[in-house]
Amino acid sequence: MNCIYIKAADGAFPQTFCFETADSTGAWYELDGAEAVSQGAVLSLNADREVYAVYDCGGEKRYGTIGDSENDRESDNAPFSSGETYLFYEKPETKDFYI
Repeated sequence: MNCIYIKAADGAFPQTFCFETADSTGAWYELDGAEAVSQGAVLSLNADREVYAVYDCGGEKRYGTIGDSENDRESDNAPFSSGETYLFYEKPETKDFYI
């Protein structure tokens, strides 16, 4: 199984999510619209590397973007590496990056 992992960089959610990919590079377009569930939370991804984390408890929502394990934000449609962990960076609702 090829899998990429996403966890929060700042504690927005405590769990790590695993997304299965069609091949070892896990190109972003292959994950467009994908969802992963872990401990009652759902993480949804789109082709712009935007993420919605939706919690069952109280319906809390978090919005963010994806970066790599070196804390660099990734460009759209760059490939993922299977087994690598990528980080979720939370954004405000304006969809501007936190600096």
